[in-house]
Amino acid sequence: MGSGLPHAVHSVLIKINPAEVAFMVAPDWQGRGLGTALQQRLQEYAASRGVRGFTAEILARNASMLRLARSARGSVSATTEDGEAHVTVLFTDGVPPGPA
Repeated sequence: MGSGLPHAVHSVLIKINPAEVAFMVAPDWQGRGLGTALQQRLQEYAASRGVRGFTAEILARNASMLRLARSARGSVSATTEDGEAHVTVLFTDGVPPGPA
């Protein structure tokens, strides 16, 4: 990960599907739309393989990441406890992933 380029990962717990997702964009690359592009592409990929949604744990002070998560296509819910936000995105059936 020394290149500083953005990364996204997801893992699926088959019995409870949705997938847990995480994004990392190096500070020098933030604010250029890379997180949005990663989220959209990962959502397309996941949905095409039967994943029904994403979950993410985000520091409550990370306003940019919370904004990104809330912009995901689908039904988004978030709760905050002890400085951490738990975000769930359930993909909307019949709506192709992509910009809202």
